[in-house]
Order: sequence, then structure tokens, then C-alpha cells
Amino acid sequence: MVEITEVVEATTSNNGTTETTGLKKDAGEREKAEAQGADKSKPEEKQRHVQELTTLQLEGLKQVCTACGLGPRSALSPTDPTTTKSTAVCSADGLIPLKRCSVCHQAWYHDRACQQKDFPKHKKVCKRLLKQQQQQIDKNTNKVVCCRVQESNDSRGRYVVGTQTLIFGTVIGPHNATCGKPLPVWNGDDTVSISDEQIKPHNKNTRKIDNQHWQPIVAPVLLENHRRYRCVVCFGLMLENNSNTPSVSTTTVGNRKILEQYYPTRLCSDACRRKAAAFLPSEQQAISTIYNQKSNNNPPMILPTAVLLYRLVLATERTGQIKQVLLEQLQSERADPHHIISDEEKAHEQAVCATTWAMMKAITTLPLWHLDDLAALLQQVKLNAFSVCTGEAVALGVGLYTTTTTTLEPAPNLFNHSCRPNLLQTFDYGVAGQYPSLRLTVCVPQIHAQEELTVSYIDPTLPRHLRQTRLRQDYGFHCHCPTCRDLGRDELQIKCARKKSCSGTIRFPDGNACCDQCQTKPANDNLRDDLLSKFETIESHDMAALETAYQSTKQQCKPSSWIVQEWGERLLQALLDGLGDASSSDDAQLQYAIAAQAFQLTEELLLSSHHQGEDKQQDCLLLRRTLLRYKSIKLRLFLNVRPTEAMQELERDILSTCATFFPSHHEIMQEIVRDCCL
Repeated sequence: MVEITEVVEATTSNNGTTETTGLKKDAGEREKAEAQGADKSKPEEKQRHVQELTTLQLEGLKQVCTACGLGPRSALSPTDPTTTKSTAVCSADGLIPLKRCSVCHQAWYHDRACQQKDFPKHKKVCKRLLKQQQQQIDKNTNKVVCCRVQESNDSRGRYVVGTQTLIFGTVIGPHNATCGKPLPVWNGDDTVSISDEQIKPHNKNTRKIDNQHWQPIVAPVLLENHRRYRCVVCFGLMLENNSNTPSVSTTTVGNRKILEQYYPTRLCSDACRRKAAAFLPSEQQAISTIYNQKSNNNPPMILPTAVLLYRLVLATERTGQIKQVLLEQLQSERADPHHIISDEEKAHEQAVCATTWAMMKAITTLPLWHLDDLAALLQQVKLNAFSVCTGEAVALGVGLYTTTTTTLEPAPNLFNHSCRPNLLQTFDYGVAGQYPSLRLTVCVPQIHAQEELTVSYIDPTLPRHLRQTRLRQDYGFHCHCPTCRDLGRDELQIKCARKKSCSGTIRFPDGNACCDQCQTKPANDNLRDDLLSKFETIESHDMAALETAYQSTKQQCKPSSWIVQEWGERLLQALLDGLGDASSSDDAQLQYAIAAQAFQLTEELLLSSHHQGEDKQQDCLLLRRTLLRYKSIKLRLFLNVRPTEAMQELERDILSTCATFFPSHHEIMQEIVRDCCL
């Protein structure tokens, strides 16, 4: 019989061993114990220890109890007469942070009573999650170099190949791409250092494996539509009571109003405030200066790329090592020299450079770069930057992930693009005091030795002509991967006009549309253009238009068509948003109707995506299909449709697959574990 695990939190003692502090020891006793060992510990170790505790307390204030579904209690809560002021000394606003399970680090509880109440449900998923976490750690703690950089005389330039056979789920990071040597990181001042967290040993209770993730060279930039709800440093969601509090370092009321209107920022914790001190005050000063100037011209939009460019300029002026890295980037550019920049691209680049130049001019201590130098740096950013995304590929920001070591060591910017990638990039964000980090995971069954390692810079489900357009516009090159060279491959899959008697697909060779089997021409020669134009114009929140477009496209194209899938997923997200809005009301009938429609849609999409998955070129879509299955399972649980089977699939398939691509503290993993504990 498994005993109940006490809710404890792992801490590091002075001799490097792991100790635990349970609920029986209150915050005052814990502080006293820390004070007794303070003289023996090194200052940096003490600082890391305090920062870890602060981060855990912050997370505890964000959580709800897995057992009772309630948030943090007050220090003098009438529901818990045993609480005293001494038990809440580390809480914020008089609230006692929840404590998390010491084994899986996913479930959160008020106290031992709540944990005992939930333990019969939680113990199964807790053991399973711990086992998967340990398997993943064991698989990826190998320090043997598994990839290296090779030089090429063709358009690939420098690229990365595997030095041994790599299996599904292997993480490619600094721990196995550079012989385990930790990467120097810019501190935000004039120094570049190596983080001790990257070299300390890991155990089964380790919360982060930093040396498996690639760190950004400078702080990634949060996109404008997320700035009021996410932290500008870690990209984590803000608490509801803090989301309306601006993080402004300037003193005048006028500047605060300007920044809140044009460049709102939020910080979730003291750790993130300390991290933001390296770049945010300078940005806020520059932006407020720009908007305070009286001019006949309209002030520029603060574009995310311009802010990233400004942060790079700030970093290059503070440390020469960052500048050396950027110079090395020029040697690995993959831009097509014959690429012709469109007027729209040129206007965007000019706007970005002009905004960055204006921000530099506003800070008198910075040397003013020439616009040509800014344009050259912008090209490096465009070629090497990554979009920081959620697990469901929703863009949160943009960052430059590379190595600050010498040349010919693998770095994320050296992984070439392929529309059939063998690596999948995911991001770890929401950890207080840390920038979002990049994780590269093998997403195919096997990569052979000496085979090139590739990622996809764009959505690989897009049709060939859209992939080529976006790569040409955003990255300046034409893709020649095997998938793009397969001209017989048609992702639109428009049905033949003789639908009942012919199962063929309309092809468009040389602009002449006809069926590939019976040669019948479609009634509308502009059918493909009409489908694509509609795809670009309908808003994602217009549910009626999305429903019409999905049903119409489903009649014209085969179910496995990328455009049918895309319309279906857009409609599904609109339905889920509507279900979330309806949950705040007491109209149970409306909630059931929306959930039933969404569930039927997920079943249709899963059936058609299964046919897509039969193509071995779609291995990179495994995570996308898994998350779609997860939505279907949640709807089944809501509607009480085969709930036992749904829970088994959730624990057996969804949890294990997502654990391959995300760390245990990722918001998707936390949500899955909460559902497993229902």
C-alpha cells in the first residue's frame, strides 16, 4: 500500500544534498533554519535558494487547490482556525500560498487534509507522471555530443548533423551539443557569466533542466496583444488582481499614461522585476521621450522587431562577446542573393529601423548607429529569430536563440528549415525570473547518423505555394526540400466536379485546372483563388462566417485538405471560446449545445487528420494531433461521453506524448494533470 506523501518542497542544503520541508514546519521555523546555515553558505548559493523559495510562493498564490478547487486562504481564514500570522509571513496580501506535491510537482493543496482527501485520485497519475519525468531526464542527461556543425558550399551554408542515431523524444540542447559545457549568458550589465544552475546535478525532484534548453541572447519581446495579460520577462500569465497594474519605472504621471497607452508592460514577481531592470527602464525612457516630442508627423508604432533590435544594440554596446556572436551570424545567413524585396517588405524594414534609431536617439548615452548598420542587423534577426509560441502554436513573442560561444558549435540558428522537419521546437515560459527558453526535440521515430537536423520555420501544414511565399517574404530564400520538390503533391485536394462518379482531385498544372483522373475541368476556373481569398479575409471571432466557410470548404475539398483542417480548427477555437463565455452564466442548456457541437467537430477533424497521419511526411504533426485529441477528451468528460475510456486515453496517450515535448511545469502539462485528477 502506498503511503500518503507529505506535501513538501525540495531545497538544497549547504553540502549539496537534498532536504525537504513539510507542512508541519511553518514558515517561521524554516526561516530560522535558513538563518542558522547562512554563515556557512556562499552568497550566491544563498541568493539562489531565496529566489527559488520566492518563485514557489508566487506559483502557490496562482494555483487552486486540487482537492477543493479553491484559491489561497487568508492567513486568518475562518475556514481554517489553526492558521496564525506566523504561518503567513511569506505570503502576499495576507494569503497563504498553496503547497505542491513533492513527487510530481503538479498538484497543489492548502494543507495535509486537502491532500489526504485527493490522494486516492491523485496517486495513480502522480506515479505515472514521476516515472515519465524520470525516463525523460535519464534519456537526455547524456553528455555525449550527438550533433555537430558541418560546412557546405551550397545555399545551406553551415548546418547541423547528428553524430549518432537519435530516437524519438531525444532533446537536442547545450547539454549534448557542446559536450555539456554550459553557455555564457548576458547578465544585462557589462558581464557575461556561466549560470551555476546549468552545471549543478539534477535529481528526480529537479524542477528545471536548463542545460537542455537554449537560452536567448537577449530578452525575447512579448507581442503587443499579450502585454496587458502576460509578464514581459517570463511570458507567464498574470494574476487577475495584478493584470491591471502597469510596470512603469518612470516617475511622471504623463510618462505613465503614455507608456500605458502605447507600450503597456506587466511584471509578475520580484524576480522578473530584477531581470527587467537590465532593459525595461531604458526602453520605457526611450518610448516616453519619442511620444512626448511635439511633431507634425505621427509617432511610430512600437513594433516587436524594433524592440528586439534595440535590445540587441543595447547588448552589443555593453559586451563585445555579443557583438562577436552577431558577426558570426553573418557567416551562416541563408538568404537567397537573388531575392527581390517587395515594396511592402521594404516599407516594414524601414519602419523597424526608423523606430529603433529613434529609440537610440532618445537615450543620449548610446552611440547612434547608422541606418545601414541597423538594416544589416535586422537581416540577421529576420533570418535567425524564432517566434515564441504556446504549445498550441499561438505566437507570444519573438526571440533570438543562439550560442555565445565560439564558432562551429551547434546553435538553434544553425538548424536549417525543412517542410518535413525531424525536430520540433517548443518553448518553456512562465518561470519567474527567467526568459522563455527554446527546446528542440526529435519528433520522428529515428534520425540516422550523419543525417541533417532540421526544424520548420513556418506552419508545415500550409500548401506549397503559401509556404514558399512566407519563406521568401520572412526569411528571403526559396525552399528546395523534398516536400517542396514534389510538384505532384496537392494540399488543397479540391474534389472533382463529378463527385459521385469520380474520386479524383483537381490539379493546376501550368494554371490549367483539371481532374487528375478523368480530366474534367471545374465549373469555376478561379476556384482555388476563391478558397484562398476567403481564407485570408474572415475574422477568427465571426463564428457564423467560420461555420459557413467550414461547411462550404468541406463540400468542395477532401476532408484531409489542409484548408478544411484549418477552417475546422478555427471554428473549434471559436466554439471553445464561446463555451468559456457561457460557463459564466447559469444556462446549462446553452453550454451543453456548444460543447456537443464542438465535440462533433473534433471527431470530424480527428478522423481526417488520421488520414493525414498515414503519410510519413507528417510525423511533425504528432503534437498537433495529440492536442486536438486532448480537446476532444475534455469535451467528452464535460458531456459525460465514455468518461472512463476518456480518462484512460488522457493518462496513457496524451500525458505521455506531451511529457516528451514539454517540461512538467509547462501550463499544458499542469492542465493535463489537473484533468487526470478529476
